[in-house]
This record gives sequence, C-alpha cells and structure tokens, in this order.
Amino acid sequence: MADVDATAALITTRHQPAADPTYQAGSLRLIAELLEVESGAGSLGHMRRETWLATPGATPELVEAIFAPLEAE
Repeated sequence: MADVDATAALITTRHQPAADPTYQAGSLRLIAELLEVESGAGSLGHMRRETWLATPGATPELVEAIFAPLEAE
C-alpha cells in the first residue's frame, strides 16, 4: 500500500492482464481502510469475520467466500 499505483500495475501485469490498472489503483485506495481496521494504521493485519460482515455492502455470501479458503488450510 506504500505505492498503490505500482501495486496496481503488479496486480494487473501478473494476475489480471485484462484489468484496468487505474481502476485497480482506485479499488486499492478504497479498501485500504479495511486492510488496517483490525490492527491499526500502517499495518496489514488480520480482519475478523464480524468486521467484514459489518462493512457496508458486504454480504454474508461474499464474507464466506473470503473466509472459506482460509479455513480450508
């Protein structure tokens, strides 16, 4: 998150070549607060299921899709 534009370029180059880097950078900026909400500013910490569920726009289906792979490990 220190260089959102470079991160967006990396994501689109390596993982989503059809994606728009400008859109990806905007998306990263929007979710930055969520990435730090559990552990404080400047960190990329763990987020509890309850926090995701309380996020505006998050649906139970989306939250379960996020957590299912983590729980399978």
